[in-house]
Amino acid sequence: MEEVRAIAKSQQDEFLAQEDDVREEGDGFEIGGLVLLNHNKGRPQKLAPLRTGPYRVVKKISPVLYRLQELDESRAFEVHVKRMVEYLEGEKDPVAVREQDSGLFQVESIDEHGINEDGQLMFHVLWEGFTKDQATWEEYDDIADTEALERYLVTSEEARKLVEEKLKEQRKKRE
Repeated sequence: MEEVRAIAKSQQDEFLAQEDDVREEGDGFEIGGLVLLNHNKGRPQKLAPLRTGPYRVVKKISPVLYRLQELDESRAFEVHVKRMVEYLEGEKDPVAVREQDSGLFQVESIDEHGINEDGQLMFHVLWEGFTKDQATWEEYDDIADTEALERYLVTSEEARKLVEEKLKEQRKKRE
């Protein structure tokens, strides 16, 4: 039993040492300062920004937990210090950055499809707020859950058949 206690104590000491390292990281965020946040588990989707924000630091709750607030003061929330990155103020206005990076690019419509050299099913995507010259070719997997793709598949029987084939292939690989 003493051996088990010694192991548990050793693990607890190791954990607390790691937490001390994290506490040191969090000492640099000033109340009223601006920070960006890393996503919890990487980017939610291919076209999402690397970080979100900026947010204003309003309170240090603990050495590893801060309260942040939206710039428009609409929402406040707590965040672990490991997700926070200092926002370096420069030429860009923080509100403009927030609006620019506020989410994903929105698919306006799809006007073509094709197969690339690697055999990937591709779709020509027109983006909301951008010109037709700025349209891009995107893989099926990256736009599979969009309403624009659903609308396009209704109008293109060939594309619908290619998507059905792709889905069958994916099911076979899982089996």
